[in-house]
Amino acid sequence: MAVFFGAFRVELFDPKTGDKIASYEREWGQVPTDSADPVAQLRLLCIRPGGWRDCVVRKSLPEELVSFLNAKPKESLFESLRTLRDESAEHGWEGCRRGHAARAG
Repeated sequence: MAVFFGAFRVELFDPKTGDKIASYEREWGQVPTDSADPVAQLRLLCIRPGGWRDCVVRKSLPEELVSFLNAKPKESLFESLRTLRDESAEHGWEGCRRGHAARAG
């Protein structure tokens, strides 16, 4: 993965294609912040599904769906993560979490 660090943002790029995977604005303040973006992480998980166990996406999905996805073999998990990615692109992350994601099987 290629990373660009700027004064006001950080960008991640796919090294094979040069496509931007994610862009994060710098967050300012006295306390630690978390700018994790589940949709951007879904794109990364589709490239490397091995990150499923520790990702923000997994922690923010309904428990039933997480259990369903945890039981899938690696090849099927990849397909389901692509479905989640596509659904979140079409319906937004909250829409994906609430109902559209149930079709990820």
